Amino acid sequence: MPAMAEDVDSKEQAATGPPKKKKLSLLAILPYVAFGTSLFSLYFSISAQREAARADVIKTEYGLYNDMSHLQLQYPMMEHLLVTHPDVYASMVANARAAVAGSSEADRARKLLEERAVAHYIFVVYEETFFLKQQAEGGESKRLQILSENLDYFDSLMCNPRLLWYWDYWDSNNGGRLGFEFSESLRDHYKAQVLPNCKDVPKDGIGPFPLPERTKQ
Repeated sequence: MPAMAEDVDSKEQAATGPPKKKKLSLLAILPYVAFGTSLFSLYFSISAQREAARADVIKTEYGLYNDMSHLQLQYPMMEHLLVTHPDVYASMVANARAAVAGSSEADRARKLLEERAVAHYIFVVYEETFFLKQQAEGGESKRLQILSENLDYFDSLMCNPRLLWYWDYWDSNNGGRLGFEFSESLRDHYKAQVLPNCKDVPKDGIGPFPLPERTKQ
């Protein structure tokens, strides 16, 4: 009888032992499976956010460039504000002057108002690009690269002789003083990045639409 009892006990142990080990092993693995799933989910979430941010930057910046292209169509007489090469700038100014030759003083004054408005719009786009680039620093590298290249473009465009004059706010007798209307951080960037590169570019205080009393500016 004792032998039979031992045999029964061993059979019960054999029957109940392995399943318990199997259950314990599955329970031990589950937290790791959950952790791995969370990591994959986080990775794909971050990747999707980066792609969305990059797409948003491209959409925003090309939207701004598209608006500037529309400016050229809407205000073809302001083409000189969008070039920096001296020969091209001189040619655009000469064409605009020829187009307004014989115009009344009122028409020239209207063109000056339009010119100032277009210059202001270019500065607004410049400031927006500057802050977008600042916001992207320390973030996704491709997004930062796109915005850095766009800001470099605007830094170069600011060497436009007429835009230099419109921005200027240090010499109140020789500038349009539009720079006063923008943030101090952008003005600091302008002084550090634009002025050293444009130091040999003469400001154009006359432009293509001079009024008789303004030709001596």
